[in-house]
Amino acid sequence: MLTLLAALAGCSGSEPPRPPDILLVVLDTVRADHLAVYGHSRDNSRQLAALAQAGVLFEDVTAPGAWTWPSHASLFTGLPPWQHGAHQNPEVLITASETAWSKDKLDPELPTLAEQLAAAGYRTEAHATNDLLAPELGLTRGFAVAKTYDNDVETVAAARAALQVDDPRPLLLFVNLLNAHAPYTVAEKIPFAAQHQATLEAPPAWLAPMVRTESEGALSVDPDQHVGETGVRADMAWHAGQLDIPEEGLALLRDLYDSDLVGLDLGLKELLDAWIGSGRSREVVAVTSDHGEYFGEHRLLQHCCTTYTPVLGVPLVLAAPGRIPAGLRLSDPVQLQDLHPTLLELAGVVTERPARSLLRPIEGEPLAGPIQARAWRSVRWAQQAGGLYTDSYRYHREGERVVVVPDAGVPQLYDLSADPMMLQDIAPQHPEEAAAMAERARASIVDRESTGMLMALDDETIQKLREMGYID
Repeated sequence: MLTLLAALAGCSGSEPPRPPDILLVVLDTVRADHLAVYGHSRDNSRQLAALAQAGVLFEDVTAPGAWTWPSHASLFTGLPPWQHGAHQNPEVLITASETAWSKDKLDPELPTLAEQLAAAGYRTEAHATNDLLAPELGLTRGFAVAKTYDNDVETVAAARAALQVDDPRPLLLFVNLLNAHAPYTVAEKIPFAAQHQATLEAPPAWLAPMVRTESEGALSVDPDQHVGETGVRADMAWHAGQLDIPEEGLALLRDLYDSDLVGLDLGLKELLDAWIGSGRSREVVAVTSDHGEYFGEHRLLQHCCTTYTPVLGVPLVLAAPGRIPAGLRLSDPVQLQDLHPTLLELAGVVTERPARSLLRPIEGEPLAGPIQARAWRSVRWAQQAGGLYTDSYRYHREGERVVVVPDAGVPQLYDLSADPMMLQDIAPQHPEEAAAMAERARASIVDRESTGMLMALDDETIQKLREMGYID
C-alpha cells in the first residue's frame, strides 16, 4: 500500500504533453458501506484506501441502476438508463433463447466512452469477468479489444498483458472484477469466513438449498440456487416468505461477502502494481462499482429491480497526479455516470467543462440537480416472489430527502440524514412533501421508447449468464 501511495501521490512536475493513460476499474457488486475505507469495521479495502490517499474519494455516490446492465451502460455513455435504453424490459417474459432475451439493448446511436477516446487517438481495451460485458452484447462497443474471462485471475492477467503492449498511443484500459458477486465463498485464510466452513459442510435447512461446491472443491453459498423442485431461487423464495433465513444466516452471508471483498482488493492490488510498474504512476486511475448488494434490508438479497441505498450506494475513487489534489474526501452527492464526462475532460477530449464533471466539486463547485435512479421490474421475479418485485421504481433525491416512486404504488419518502439505508418510510408523516417530490420524479425521469431486446444469444452466452443468475 505504501508503495502505491508513494508512486501515485509523490509525483510532481509539469503535466505530460500527451493525453493521459486511463485505467477504469469496476469492482462489480460492491456496496460502499461494506468497505473499510468507507467506515466498515473490517480491514478489506487497503488498496482502495491507498488510492484514495493519492487522489479523491467520493463519499456519497449513487448508481443509476441496481444491476450490471444499466449501470455499465450509464458509465460508458454518461446518461441514465431511461435515456440510453439498456435495462430490464418490464413487459416481456423471455428468460433467454437464441432469438431474444428480455433486456433492452444500449441505443446503438449513442457514443460510448471508448468510441470517443478512440476517435481522439486512444488505444482501447476492455477485460471483464462479468459476461454481461461480452462484446456480442454491445456494452463494450468501441473497445478495439473486448474479452471476458472465467475468473478475476484471468482478467487481471489479461489486463497486465495489455500494459506491456508497445504502442505509442494513450491507453484506455477498462477492467471489471467480479469476486464480490455471488456465489460467496469460504476463504480459508480469513477467520470471519473460515469459521463457517463446518456450517456449510452440514448446512441447516434454510442454508442447504444455497450451498454449492465450486470446481476446485471449495464450498460457497449461492442465493441463485433453486429451493427444492419449485424452480424458485432461494432469494426469491425468501422474499416471498417461502424460505426462512434467521438473523444468524444473514450474518453468515455478510461474513462471506466481506471476505470476498478482501480477495477483490488483492486483485486490485495486483492490477495497480502492474499499472505502476509499467511506468504509469502519473496517469489517471478511477475505481468504482456498478451496484451494491442486499443482505436482508427490505427482505431482499443480492441486487436488481429496486432502488434502496444498499444496492445504489457505491464507492468511487479518482486519482490523477498533477491534475487533481491528493488525499481529498468529498461529501458532495454525485452519480456514477458523472465519471464519464470527467474522464473525457481529463483526456482533453472536451474543450469546455461538462456540467456534470467531477472536477467541479473537486474544485469546490457543487453539481446541480437531483440525484436519480430507476429500476424496472422483472416479469419472472414478479411471478415468483411478488412483493417489491411486482413494480418498477423511480428514485429521486433532493438534499437528504429521497422519494421512491413505484409505477403503480404509493410513493415512499426517506430521510438519509437519519436513515441512510432507507429502512423507515416517513411518507405517512409527510404526505404533501412525498407527493410533491413524486411529481417531480415522474416529470424528470421519463422512459424513452424501447430500444429493442437483445437478440441472437448463443448457447455458451446463455449458459454463462444462467450461472451468474441473470437467467433462470
